[in-house]
Amino acid sequence: MIIIAHKYGQLGNRLAYLRVYISFALEHNIKILDLSFDEYSKYFMGTCCNVLRINNILSRLLRNVITMLINLGLISNNNKLLSLVETDDNRHVRLIDSAIAEMCIENNVIIYDGWPIINWNLVKKHDSEIRSFFSLVDGIANKVKSFIEQVKEADEILVGVHIRQGDYKNWNSGKHYFNSTDYVRIMRKVLEMHPNSIVKFIISTNEHQDWGLFSEFNYVCAPGNAVEDMYILAECDEIYGPQSSFSGWASFFGDVPLRWIDNPDCFIKALDPMV
Repeated sequence: MIIIAHKYGQLGNRLAYLRVYISFALEHNIKILDLSFDEYSKYFMGTCCNVLRINNILSRLLRNVITMLINLGLISNNNKLLSLVETDDNRHVRLIDSAIAEMCIENNVIIYDGWPIINWNLVKKHDSEIRSFFSLVDGIANKVKSFIEQVKEADEILVGVHIRQGDYKNWNSGKHYFNSTDYVRIMRKVLEMHPNSIVKFIISTNEHQDWGLFSEFNYVCAPGNAVEDMYILAECDEIYGPQSSFSGWASFFGDVPLRWIDNPDCFIKALDPMV
């Protein structure tokens, strides 16, 4: 069994993170006890015989106990009953390495840190199961469906725009931060790319906007709930935004073309945004 006791980032990162481990578990027929997703799990179907979950209170408690035992040195990679999987110098868990793979398959192990590295063909092999596992519960799925039905008119192209500001102003030295006027320039360029089409933009943002800046466009705002916004983007025909696992997951789940923005005048197509 693999016990995932590490919360890696926010929603998008955690989905991408679990995608790898669940694919690994499906490939090798091993169980996962997932302690990393408790605040989001209520939104998803989560039906997979290889993944075990417990209630949120117990999950948080067990995660705290594991943290304490690791800090005290009582759980380590030398523990035969419950081993800690260590990361490499780049803080990666190299599931592609046979020794770590065998350890995860044969023993009870704890994943507490690091990003998993794996043969990506193995992950893609299990995409249908992953999409099923992370499909929305009916209540949220119906909200997404209703939103799309209300905003989409015949012959329109729905273009999702992910405006990620907030934390991006400082993360990675602000490399992926763009101000709102930059996004206006981006949207103008998108229109230039579709001269013969009717484009409606769906804007998902984590910051308050001066919506007057966008008045020249045919647009609607996504509701603002992270899960709903992500899966609304997954229903678009195209997605544009800064490099982010949020838009990356929407692209993967909906099989939607994604162009990550390198700068407001240059779009880089992500061939596989979740790699």
